[in-house]
Amino acid sequence: MKSQITAILLLLFLPVISCIDDDKCDCCGKDSEEMKSVSFKGVIFSAISVKSSKTIPAGIRAVILAYESGDNPVIKSCYPATPLTVISDQNGNLVIENESPLFMPVGNYDFYAISINSGNQEKFEFDAGKIKGLMNGTDYLWATKKEIVINNSTNVTFDFIHKAVAIELDFIAGNGIDYLYITNVQTAMSADGGELMLSSGEITP
Repeated sequence: MKSQITAILLLLFLPVISCIDDDKCDCCGKDSEEMKSVSFKGVIFSAISVKSSKTIPAGIRAVILAYESGDNPVIKSCYPATPLTVISDQNGNLVIENESPLFMPVGNYDFYAISINSGNQEKFEFDAGKIKGLMNGTDYLWATKKEIVINNSTNVTFDFIHKAVAIELDFIAGNGIDYLYITNVQTAMSADGGELMLSSGEITP
């Protein structure tokens, strides 16, 4: 009688063991053994002309997020190993801080990066694809690289753009005006607490 019970128990456990092996081979539709290293670099486009750029200076911190290609950050979660805090070296490489090197499964990804263009540690508030709590007087940099194919060790170069820039006003006397003297100019400062859309870099009050 004991031998019969043992045989039944073994038969019941076999399907469970088989399912665990299947999950190990295919994680979220990707081969869990096909992991490739991903590194980053940065350049900054001039605030005056988008046609000129320079390697990002050393000591600038940024935060990088990754999504599966085509995912909308408003409704989708970022790749589990991100956000990552990085800092630029003298060659413009964005080196991951206090974390292991980034390895990702083979696939297509969209990458986003945000910075305050300084070496200060900034704790960005991410919520539904937006960065909240923006402050005046801050030089926000934003960049994205989309549809990046990861099938080998890959370096992703971000082209950072100044998203919060100063406004320069030039007053020129028109026809019929011989002498122009401006006594007062007033502008309304944007309120603190604005939001930046991660997908587009657009800032809204």
